[in-house]
Amino acid sequence: MACVFGTSASAAVNKQVVGGKLVGATGIQVGLDFYDVAFGIDSCNRLIVGCGGAPFVINSFNVVAAATALSEQVFTGSFDTNHGDTFGCDASKRYCQILTPYAINTRNANFFNYVAFGNAALESDDFLTNTSPSTRRDEFASSKGNSSFSVVLAVWTPSVANPTPVPEPETYALMLGGLALMGAVTRRKKQQSTGN
Repeated sequence: MACVFGTSASAAVNKQVVGGKLVGATGIQVGLDFYDVAFGIDSCNRLIVGCGGAPFVINSFNVVAAATALSEQVFTGSFDTNHGDTFGCDASKRYCQILTPYAINTRNANFFNYVAFGNAALESDDFLTNTSPSTRRDEFASSKGNSSFSVVLAVWTPSVANPTPVPEPETYALMLGGLALMGAVTRRKKQQSTGN
């Protein structure tokens, strides 16, 4: 979709860095919509509206696209190879899981479903969990990791400054050509009906 508007999706992303740590990003394109994301290490219930019972901003329909967008639009350059440069990620561990929660688990309300993007030091080691629900107990994210990885929650919100797509000149040319063709057909039918 980005090629329709003449820009790449990652060109609009503004990474938010505080004290050398990636704390979030704005303008992330997920499908046709734009979102902002912040990284948190608290419980899902405290960080994300949906974990408290309200609808999730990211849901089962767009969660894989959102996690993929993190991989392709946010975790690029040094933030892909130095996962310790991301807020909440421990550089001494092999990788950092960035969880995108999208639903409360239907079997146990103390757990939430998520898709994770795993950011490792080597890009070839990066991964995206599959689309079947993975679940975690809702507790502080920092306590969810283990000796080989740390865990951070991605807190998604709709982007306040959604870019308005600007049609390219070819779009206007196609539209004007269609209008001219419709006018010509209408004029011809009018001439034929008055001539008969």
